[in-house]
Amino acid sequence: AHKGNMRVHARACTHFAPSGLRRALPGFPRRNNRRHTSHTPSWVACAWGDPVDFHAASIASSSECAKGLTEVEVDAPTDIVDGFCASGQYVQMKVNPEDEKVAYLAIASAPASSPLKFVIKPGDNTAGEICALNAGDSVQISAAMGKGFQPEE
Repeated sequence: AHKGNMRVHARACTHFAPSGLRRALPGFPRRNNRRHTSHTPSWVACAWGDPVDFHAASIASSSECAKGLTEVEVDAPTDIVDGFCASGQYVQMKVNPEDEKVAYLAIASAPASSPLKFVIKPGDNTAGEICALNAGDSVQISAAMGKGFQPEE
């Protein structure tokens, strides 16, 4: 009876049982012993590298909102604000038009509201440069990206 229970339990755990156990138990479903090989790469491009259009915007305010975090508000063009339609979307932002490195920043404000708010952890990178800017300074901002998500009500 014990063997039967073990076999039933092992069958229920087909995906978790080691291959040696699957071979040792009589009546245990066997899998094809070939290794799974895929000819597709394990990464997906998903339009990475496509050119991104940046638009001029200005810093409305920048202040520390918690220890190690800066809240930055950006006055962005109307078409950028209107394109922000779902929580979880993000933008690319940089300080100078010539800069190649950008900061990927999640939008913290409500969809389609202006100014756009960002909560940023400054560092020795583009995000840190953005946090160091003052009201009135200019930045370059992309359109809102990502499909976002709908929060539960």
